Amino acid sequence: VISTFKFFQKPEAVKVDVGLWIIVACTIMGALVMSRINQAAKESNSFALASNAQHLVVDLLTSIGVLLALLVTKLTGWVYADPLFGLLLSLWLCFSSVRMIHNAFNEVIDRHIDPIELARIKEILASEPELLSYHKLRTRHSGNWHYIDVHLVVPRTWSVVQGHDLADRVEKTIEKELTPAI
Repeated sequence: VISTFKFFQKPEAVKVDVGLWIIVACTIMGALVMSRINQAAKESNSFALASNAQHLVVDLLTSIGVLLALLVTKLTGWVYADPLFGLLLSLWLCFSSVRMIHNAFNEVIDRHIDPIELARIKEILASEPELLSYHKLRTRHSGNWHYIDVHLVVPRTWSVVQGHDLADRVEKTIEKELTPAI
């Protein structure tokens, strides 16, 4: 940002021919790598990979911004294109950084699970005909995991084995519906 304002005070001509080809090559390679890492992040639900992909998106958009600035300078001779694009990219980087910090904070701080997922858990519990009732349903989301704790009420005449079998069945159903869940 500071160098942008210095350039506006004393503009200089920029050589763009070789820079254009270097930026094009770097942009293409960066887009390919970013695409693959982003795909892996979605497949694994990994915040670390998603952060890395976001970093590469920043690199990619920076490269595209530099490419556009160089093209505008080459085609029009307007020397302010590069610092102007640099300023815009700096502002975008600040916004993206705040968003990434917010997402990182949410990954390390436990929070409630999504209301739709909570409703699905309640549906699963209600669908068990042998379950008399439940109480103390507590949930939290930490990292990629859903943590669920609930007290199940079964008939007094049941053996411990019967109660445990029902609890296992409920647990497996929840794990299947809300992967990964514990």
